[in-house]
Amino acid sequence: MSIILDASGRPANGPLDQETCTHGVTFDEEASKGMSVNEVRARFPRLHGSCTLCGFSGIYYASYTHYLRGDW
Repeated sequence: MSIILDASGRPANGPLDQETCTHGVTFDEEASKGMSVNEVRARFPRLHGSCTLCGFSGIYYASYTHYLRGDW
């Protein structure tokens, strides 16, 4: 998928609603079972900074389990 940016540098065709945007963060709970903390962090990184899709700035996890298994 290509993202077209508007004049302010925000995606013109992507999710702009901060409440529903996933910020590009994914997490597979089944796949993470048995992984070390470092493996979880490498394979399923959290967002830490600005989201290029909606402009959210902060830290975001896909779920509470994502937060726990990454031991952030």
